[in-house]
Amino acid sequence: MKDFTVVVTLAAICVLANASFLAGGVKDVDVTRVDKETTEILRKTLNFVNNKHPQLSVPLDVAPQLIKRTRQVVAGIKSTFTFKIPVNNNSTYLYYAEVWNAPWMNANNQIIKACVLDLSGSLQSCSTGDECRNLVRAKGKCSI
Repeated sequence: MKDFTVVVTLAAICVLANASFLAGGVKDVDVTRVDKETTEILRKTLNFVNNKHPQLSVPLDVAPQLIKRTRQVVAGIKSTFTFKIPVNNNSTYLYYAEVWNAPWMNANNQIIKACVLDLSGSLQSCSTGDECRNLVRAKGKCSI
């Protein structure tokens, strides 16, 4: 009976470990590989911000530099993207986007929040993905 209890306990630990990996936890995603879907989401974010904040609009054909990406599985997939775009006059815009993907609910990579910050007008800068994400969320112009 003791062996059975040990086996059941180990099985329960494995199930819980896998459940925490699959649902709930925010995971960093590799930013060095930008696939077609990611490129489309970044352009969709630019279009969203261009419409919400025309004074900070950029062309949709610019090449973004992805600096932070996360993914969280909760009744769908919530992804975040932090990226930079070089603009005129040697300035850079910093972007943050939250994207919801739940195809069974007709939410296909839907932008649920987007922020932009003109780094030329900001006295602050950032060097890591986390710093940049926190900066644009705190000081940028955000829209839902």
